[in-house]
Amino acid sequence: MQSVQGLPQNVNGKYRCGCVNSLVHWQGRPLAILCKCVHIRHMNLDSAILHHLSQRDIPDQGGLLDLLRADGFDLTVSTLSRHLKKLKVRKEAGRYQPRGPQRPLAPRYTLRKVPPCLLVLKTNPGFAQAMALALDGADLPSLAGTIAGDDTIFAAPTDAALLDRLEGEILQRLGEGF
Repeated sequence: MQSVQGLPQNVNGKYRCGCVNSLVHWQGRPLAILCKCVHIRHMNLDSAILHHLSQRDIPDQGGLLDLLRADGFDLTVSTLSRHLKKLKVRKEAGRYQPRGPQRPLAPRYTLRKVPPCLLVLKTNPGFAQAMALALDGADLPSLAGTIAGDDTIFAAPTDAALLDRLEGEILQRLGEGF
């Protein structure tokens, strides 16, 4: 069988992309062959790379290069490598994966009750002031206020009897993230 739009057919009538062909006719003549991957031919190289990575596990650049060549892209391994670097695609767990948006790391912390009316929150250096500001801005009902240093926050309840409740509110807020 002949190749249509750069997709060579295998013996079973399927393209290398794995889709079964579907002919579109116009005035009795075959106009185009469509498959699930028809949109790949209309996208740029970066989009095609990300599409293939999202559809299957690709363990090496050679396999990705073959898929892209089947889509009609003529490129070398070094060109593919540059595009993978630009797209922040890395090989992790034996397959190429795009790196998603990075969430900032949540700071580690410990919370300790100091009766009768103080909670001490220890965190990574540089995080205490931002965390204290977030706690003050969260309008926690049991929180009278906070004092923050570089890695330590003192939190005071509105009443000494509310120390346990304040601890729960702070832990809940920390669990939700800042």
